[in-house]
Amino acid sequence: MVSRAYRIGGGLLLLAALTALFFFGREVLTQWDRLRRYQPVNATIEESSVKVSRGRRSKNYKPLIYFRYEVDGQTYRGWRICPVSENWQRTAANEVTRRNPVGSLRQAYYDPVSPGEGFLERRPAFQPYFLSMLCGAGVAGAALLWFSGRRRTPNQAEVPPQVIDGAEWWPLEVEHEIGRRLAKWRSGALAMILFAALPVHYLIIAWPDPGMFGWAACGAYAAAMLVFIGIWMHASSVFRRFVDPMVVIDRPDPMAGEEFTVRVAAAMLRGAAGAELSVGMLCREGYREKKGNKTHQGERIVYQQWYPGEPLDTDGPEGSASADFVVGVPAGRPGTTDLSSGEDIFPNYTWLIGVRIKVRGGADLKALYPVAVSEPETILKSSDAQSATESE
Repeated sequence: MVSRAYRIGGGLLLLAALTALFFFGREVLTQWDRLRRYQPVNATIEESSVKVSRGRRSKNYKPLIYFRYEVDGQTYRGWRICPVSENWQRTAANEVTRRNPVGSLRQAYYDPVSPGEGFLERRPAFQPYFLSMLCGAGVAGAALLWFSGRRRTPNQAEVPPQVIDGAEWWPLEVEHEIGRRLAKWRSGALAMILFAALPVHYLIIAWPDPGMFGWAACGAYAAAMLVFIGIWMHASSVFRRFVDPMVVIDRPDPMAGEEFTVRVAAAMLRGAAGAELSVGMLCREGYREKKGNKTHQGERIVYQQWYPGEPLDTDGPEGSASADFVVGVPAGRPGTTDLSSGEDIFPNYTWLIGVRIKVRGGADLKALYPVAVSEPETILKSSDAQSATESE
């Protein structure tokens, strides 16, 4: 349901971000290539003016500067001001025309391979770098959405029971393995960290005058890097410390209004003093609501009950714990909604067993295990239907 929407949204966002990144990244490479290869040449300004066009809500300003230069006795006419195109504000457009009055002699730059291609000012534009960094944020956001949509549905009734201590227990599968759950944060943070090469490259080629906007944007991105590095370190710490706990229940079809037993076996890859294991019962609602002219769709926790925790055994280099918890779904609560048909059903409900490991002075782990909860009337109807079939 909502998780599928996350994956579709993440896929579309990733496609759009990669497409835009290809376009703006090509602009960055084109600018760098022209700054490196183009050779200086004397040029004469033939025309210098500012073109003003009215938009729907504002005015657009574009400097029009045409210049003439000669290469090997051949005369060429250029119009490009910077290595690549950029948007202009009124002050900047007026300033560039003021620097290049008609009839003045200037130093332009031309392509030795194709002399007809040239630009007037050897000044890198920050715009393609800025837009590429925004695309990097889009790639990171797409990764978060994509991994958020990779969920398992409850299917404990289809899994054969395990015999533990002479009794049958039904295993539950974690909704997100810790590797996948951490992958979305690690991949998103890594994408933003890698894209930090863009502002660094701009500052190098634009030094010593990258412009006020360049300084501000690069500074903001550098500050954001501290956040992303922190996310990466946190996710790496959890990955090194934990593995997914094993969760089993003592019956395959728990019902609302009844209690059942949850056994959790948790292992820690590294010991930690004061670690505690606790279990909770949660209900997540997928909703679609119309407010005014807009329809809102999402998820929210509508019920949760956490039970007293158990200390982890932290003797030795590794820690472990195995504990039983008696939990239950309150009577009158809706059971788990069957979404196997793929149809959109709202509201829909997913019951989850939460496992939380709290570590003093370190990263915590919280894992969710879907469990299929039936309503009593559903069980009765199924039993009546089965009895009628057997009698026939």
